[in-house]
Amino acid sequence: QPRTPLEHWAEGPFVTQKLFASNVSGTSHITLRGLGIHHSRGNGLLALDVDSVRVEECEISGHGQHGVVMNGTDSGVTSSSVYSVGCSGVRVAGGVPRTLTPGNMYVTQNHIANFSLWKRTYQPGIFWQGVANNYSYNSVHNGPHNCMLGGGNEAWPWGQGPVTGDGSQCLFEANALDTCVYECGDCGAFYSCGQQGTGWINRGNVLRNGVFSNIGSWSVYLDD
Repeated sequence: QPRTPLEHWAEGPFVTQKLFASNVSGTSHITLRGLGIHHSRGNGLLALDVDSVRVEECEISGHGQHGVVMNGTDSGVTSSSVYSVGCSGVRVAGGVPRTLTPGNMYVTQNHIANFSLWKRTYQPGIFWQGVANNYSYNSVHNGPHNCMLGGGNEAWPWGQGPVTGDGSQCLFEANALDTCVYECGDCGAFYSCGQQGTGWINRGNVLRNGVFSNIGSWSVYLDD
């Protein structure tokens, strides 16, 4: 029970007047459990520069932009459902690749579906970035472009944190990626790129025991 009744919250963790449904940016050592976060014009959950913030068993859907936008340390999203969003499902990053400072962020055991409903490309189910983060045991399906995207020369998308979007020492284990890449070519279900000058630092990432199914590519279909 909050100390101040919700009807008196002009600003705070659950603000509906602005372009997000929930904002816990700058907080630490809190858990959001069993919440339904729905129907904002912008992001569902905004959690920038957080520490030890845990989102678990939540349902996040019906947002115009991203479902979850989070960066920081020792924080993440687990055992939650994120679906029916205009842009990315979950964007979680942390750590500084140039100094190999770990973020210890995580996206685990989630169901993420029906993303990129408004902006159709480069809006993955899971966006990853940083150092020593864990993106594992997720079911990601039904997106027109990438199911998972990050690392390489993908820039930090929120105007926060490091300028470049590198990724090192991240773990991707037992993710199920299904029904994506069906409206584009020259792309993939799991997408990473290291073309920029600092691409050499994108080392030590591990991708294992994943399942890829119903992955399309318009370039293949057109060649036929």
